[in-house]
Amino acid sequence: MAEAGKRSRRGVFALGGGLAAIAAGWQWLGVRREDLDFRAIEGAPGWEVAIAGSFTGVSGDALLFFGLNAEARPSPLAQDDLEPVLYGDSVSQLAVFSDFFCPYCRGLTLHLMQWERQGLRVHWHELPRLGPASVVVARASVAADFQGGYAPFYQRLMRGTFRPTARHMRAVAETAGLDGKRLQADMESEAVARRLEQSAAAAARLGLFATPALVVGKRAIIGEVEPDLIETLLSR
Repeated sequence: MAEAGKRSRRGVFALGGGLAAIAAGWQWLGVRREDLDFRAIEGAPGWEVAIAGSFTGVSGDALLFFGLNAEARPSPLAQDDLEPVLYGDSVSQLAVFSDFFCPYCRGLTLHLMQWERQGLRVHWHELPRLGPASVVVARASVAADFQGGYAPFYQRLMRGTFRPTARHMRAVAETAGLDGKRLQADMESEAVARRLEQSAAAAARLGLFATPALVVGKRAIIGEVEPDLIETLLSR
């Protein structure tokens, strides 16, 4: 099973050289390649974390998860639940944590969406740390993902004027070809709240204090990274 997963991930990166061309486009991000210093994560044996490029976030007592009924750090997820929460039942082990208002997240997200179009499964996790408006987008994004429309919703949201209301999220969803009425209802659902809480708990267990953050297998990276590093980690 493990070998099959490796072959599957390697196959994604052999799709006509498409990802190589996409990777070249990442140079505009200005991310400098560095040897990452992965360190063991306390409380999660076998897992590692490193800090890469630029990121946005807060830490310490100021860390708030607005709208998630938690005024402090969420309780860390149990280690045995990490992989199911991060990756579901997919063989692809690439998870991304982001906040719509994090400037470093947008380029990363858009480029990973190009990789998705080439066949790579990306697991999207919202980590709304930058205020109440972030939570509105996070709830709407998860609701869009429930309809299989995370990418088109995100891309449409980036194109227009932002208004932090559920009504505006519904309008954006409809322009993206989604069921706007369902999305607005799902935003307030227990299922969406649970998804956000699980993502926050997974981030807490892994020590992800900022966005963007990626998790590949059992390695977490905080900040911007070059695409060839992600490809290398996925191929292992």
